[in-house]
Amino acid sequence: MSIISIFNPWLVFALIFLVIWIVLFLIKKGVRKEMLWASILTAPFGLTEPLFVPEYWNPPSLFNLAAKTGFDIESLIFCFAVGGIGAGALSFLPYDDFELSIASILILGFSILDLTKKMYTCEAKPHGLIHKVFK
Repeated sequence: MSIISIFNPWLVFALIFLVIWIVLFLIKKGVRKEMLWASILTAPFGLTEPLFVPEYWNPPSLFNLAAKTGFDIESLIFCFAVGGIGAGALSFLPYDDFELSIASILILGFSILDLTKKMYTCEAKPHGLIHKVFK
């Protein structure tokens, strides 16, 4: 078994976002509560993988969970991290009395989630469950 065959880019990608989340959590003490709430609220979106696997994409996953069950650990890590990053990123906006609302946190978190999923998959495949639902 070579290193290339055990390399999991989806796990690396998710862990990079988790590291960014940890850095933001450590340096932005004023938004820790919001980051945690946003992360908790967006993490369950990682459980939507059965809608996409294998019809839309078939990501590599730890213990081959995506292929066996449709779920994977990487998606939960990714969704958790992206929600918190969205909440933490709002604190960098140049407003004096800017209050983070749950709605704005979720909007930014979902936008980042959508963009990064599109970047990772690189293309939309017009088949599978999603295509059948919206046909």
